[in-house]
Order: sequence, then C-alpha cells, then structure tokens
Amino acid sequence: MSHHISIDCESLGTSSDALLLSIGAVAFDPLSGQVLEEFHAIIDQDGAHAVGSIDAATVFWWMRQGEAARAALFAKDLERVTLRAALDQLTALVLRYPGAVIWQRGDKDSEWIASAYRSQGMKCPWRYWQVRDQRTLAKLFEHIPFEPIGGEVKHSALADAKNQAAHVSAIFQHLQRCGALGEVIL
Repeated sequence: MSHHISIDCESLGTSSDALLLSIGAVAFDPLSGQVLEEFHAIIDQDGAHAVGSIDAATVFWWMRQGEAARAALFAKDLERVTLRAALDQLTALVLRYPGAVIWQRGDKDSEWIASAYRSQGMKCPWRYWQVRDQRTLAKLFEHIPFEPIGGEVKHSALADAKNQAAHVSAIFQHLQRCGALGEVIL
C-alpha cells in the first residue's frame, strides 16, 4: 500500500509566509478510503508565539464566517500549541508514512507549512515533488460523487483534510473499478 497524507491549514493571510491558525492532516489509504491517523493543532498566537504575516482581507473574511468556524479557532478555552510543537507533531506523523504523497487543495497549504518550518529553523518532512493538488483532481473527475467525512464546522483544518482524503479516495476507487488506476498515480 502506498502512503497518502491530506493536509489543510487555516491562516490569517494568503502570502507564502501567512500566520497559521491551525494545521490538520490525515494519513489515509485511497484504495479503501480508510483514515489511518489524524492530526490537528491549533496554533498559539499569544505574544512571541505569533509567526507569519497577516492581511486585512483574510481577517475580514474570517469575521464574515459562521460563529462555529470562528469559535473553533478563536475561543479562549481551546487547547493551543506553539508553532514549533505543531510542526514537531506533523513531522512525526509524516515520518511514520515514508515517501507519502501529500495532498492539498490548491497550492497554498504546503507553501504555508514550508514557510512555517523555515521560520522555526526546521526542515519540511516532504519534498516538493511529493505534493499533489486535490482541487485539480476533483475538477478532472467532478462527475464522481463522494461522501464528506469531515465535521459540521466549515473551515476546520482537520475536517477539510478529511474531506480532501475522502474525495481523493472516491476518485481512486472509481479509477480502480474501471481498471484505469496504474502504479504511476499511486
């Protein structure tokens, strides 16, 4: 079985060095749709822990989101970790799945995470050529339905990572049934 990990971030910006609010990731088997392991961290933004740029448009965008989405990131009683601790935990997950294909929706998440690793003097645990875009795959196979498995809260890094994994799995399973899934895509 090949290893696949779906990642998603929530941030306060869109530039490559955006301030990360949370990171979600799931290791999964796209041929069975099984989630093997999940990771979610809400980043502590208090004082010296805040690392990254903020843009006003993204802050205003967050202000227009539902109460549940905002509370999932900004409520006072949430358990938070430093960026360094979150990246250590993400690295540990990725290293448990050597050579994993990394899925993201679009091109921002791996860019943000790579920037966060650099800001902490750490090495990103995957190479650029391991990263795949779920949005492009979904567009190519938009006729293939999938059952969302993420939570009810919109813009949750973990729920979004789970839904990306579910969508990739639905497409892979369809291609496998059609006999069109080769080793190259895995």
